Amino acid sequence: MDKNEFHDAVEKYKKELIKMAGITVKALDIAESALVNEPSSSTDTQNEAEQSGSDNSQTPAFEQGAPYTGEASQDSSQNETYQDFLDKNKEYGYLKIQAFAGQQSLPIEGVNVIVSKKFSDMDKVFFEGNTNDSGIIDDIRLPAPAKLLSEVPENILPYAAYDVASSYKEYDTRNAPSVQIFPGVKSIQPIQVVI
Repeated sequence: MDKNEFHDAVEKYKKELIKMAGITVKALDIAESALVNEPSSSTDTQNEAEQSGSDNSQTPAFEQGAPYTGEASQDSSQNETYQDFLDKNKEYGYLKIQAFAGQQSLPIEGVNVIVSKKFSDMDKVFFEGNTNDSGIIDDIRLPAPAKLLSEVPENILPYAAYDVASSYKEYDTRNAPSVQIFPGVKSIQPIQVVI
């Protein structure tokens, strides 16, 4: 197979993927078009941190004035202050965002993601950033409760819940309220962009 045949095969495969995903693309290259993120009703967790093309240009958005676009999760944190939350969550867990289109076959670059949490005294934005060319934001570090809580049966939740809101150009995206973050564990949250 020569270079031109290979290029033609790649283009044909791209068109087939777009057709399978049910997406209409108007004279745009796949890499430049904004497609779809896949939603998740539950958060997948991994015990080992993955290292796959993370975009280290993440901007922690701890500013009070940062926009909050997600839905507030319905957990007990709405009855506690931000400082109380930090006092109870001294360890850290990690979050990986994966933005894809069409059954997770096409990654989407440039999806804006906001990780936040509602407290009795404020709505706090813990992270804001955009997905890289692989549709990923990796190693978002978030406060989590002590690991001991997950090892001993108690009435206290062994995780911290965060709201993940996303946006991409003029397209609708599906947000993920109440994503669970466990200490020392990386949670993976796919996001769907509806075109």
